Amino acid sequence: MLRFFRQIRQKLIEQENMRKYVWYALGEIFLVVIGILIALQVNNWNEERKNRQQVLATFQEIQNDLYTDILEVDRYINYNIILDSLIQKVFSDTLTIEDYQSDNSFQLTVLMPTENTFLLHENGYKKLTTLSSKDHYASITNSLQDLYVNIQNSIISFQSNSNELANEYRAYLRKNYNWYATHLSIVETSTEQIEFYLHDPIYKNYLKDYNNDIINSQIPMRSFRHRAILAYKEIHALLKEHGYDNEMPEFISEFYKPITEVIQERAGVYYSQEFDQRMVLDYEDGELIITEGVVNHGDPSLDGNGTLYAYGSNDWYYASPLIDLTFPNDSTLISGMFKSWEVTYVKTEN
Repeated sequence: MLRFFRQIRQKLIEQENMRKYVWYALGEIFLVVIGILIALQVNNWNEERKNRQQVLATFQEIQNDLYTDILEVDRYINYNIILDSLIQKVFSDTLTIEDYQSDNSFQLTVLMPTENTFLLHENGYKKLTTLSSKDHYASITNSLQDLYVNIQNSIISFQSNSNELANEYRAYLRKNYNWYATHLSIVETSTEQIEFYLHDPIYKNYLKDYNNDIINSQIPMRSFRHRAILAYKEIHALLKEHGYDNEMPEFISEFYKPITEVIQERAGVYYSQEFDQRMVLDYEDGELIITEGVVNHGDPSLDGNGTLYAYGSNDWYYASPLIDLTFPNDSTLISGMFKSWEVTYVKTEN
């Protein structure tokens, strides 16, 4: 090819036809430029394809991280429910000396663990933030940013508070009680130690503050679980479009997302005869919103709107303060944190 163009150029020079030679030269330059541009574009396409493949591979890694974190957050939520039930026994004054002398008494003496910390697996997400092609998937990346930045910071904040309080409590024991050195050993609890757990007001003050932090941490944890499952399903659909054949775990595939008709059916005005108060649920922009309501054991303390999230068609929750709502028939049973109280509302109008 080069020899062919060289022959044309030589022939034009021999004919001393400068006009044709100039046009030929310009044409040759144009072809060279077009060739360079095409080569650059092909290179860009290849780089973009590689980048997108890298992003998809990273999304697969994030999907695995989300699966692990959802299972882990379930474990922490369930653990804290058990911990709260034990703490409530302390405050109910129903525990006896025999309870602290039983075979299961050890768990009653460690109600403020410092290792109660949940950390997300975020290597995949950190890798994603360095990839330019992530911008093609703004919906997913924005959801992940909310999970790995905003919600994780909220979880860490509450857990840092509870761990700091637990360490302060241990420092108090270390300074004031000789039995501290053996209180974590699985041995018979001393009479002095039992007396402390049953009646010491400072212990109960520490325990109350610690439990408040545990309860508050459940709000971002539940929010994380809800949004992590939605993000997992969105990533799964994206990967499936590109030929990835990953089987979705059953507990994620069956995660409930209410249809419009179900949400609209739940909307309406509800009344509690027990507290002579009402709760209003509205349908707004595809969501069920509490616009007026009793959300804390008969206390109408909700300011502004609050979105309800669905576990199933009859099971919903509100994040702050954390309450569960169930809809048996036309009535609504509202439960407080860890079902520590219940209030029944009956639907009076749509």
